[in-house]
Amino acid sequence: MQPTDPSKFTEQAWDAIVKSQDVARRYQNQQLEVEHLIIALLEQQGTANKILNRVAIEPENLLQQIDSFAKRQPKVGSIEHLYLGRSLEIFLDLADEAREKWEDKFIAVEHLLLAFYQDKRLGNKLLSGG
Repeated sequence: MQPTDPSKFTEQAWDAIVKSQDVARRYQNQQLEVEHLIIALLEQQGTANKILNRVAIEPENLLQQIDSFAKRQPKVGSIEHLYLGRSLEIFLDLADEAREKWEDKFIAVEHLLLAFYQDKRLGNKLLSGG
């Protein structure tokens, strides 16, 4: 799924997608990936953090781990164009599948967090302690 249609997302989820581009630039990463979107979600200090706290995951600790991961990714000097990374594309497909399964109209923060748990590259390792 390409994140190009804001009408498919809740306002908070779309805001995180938009801000994830700034996050990728901040880390000098040319590929927009899952870590950028999750950092943007956690920096919102909103629904994602509340959900994580409810399941005994400290958002600040998770943010530090993802920050460390993002800092180890390939960097480029100047970024004219961002490219959608394959893992983010798979991640968004998983979020959309969760939306369909729950019979929701829009992809919401909850769907993004569920997709993060299923993300084999980063999320599942961090959230399951592996």
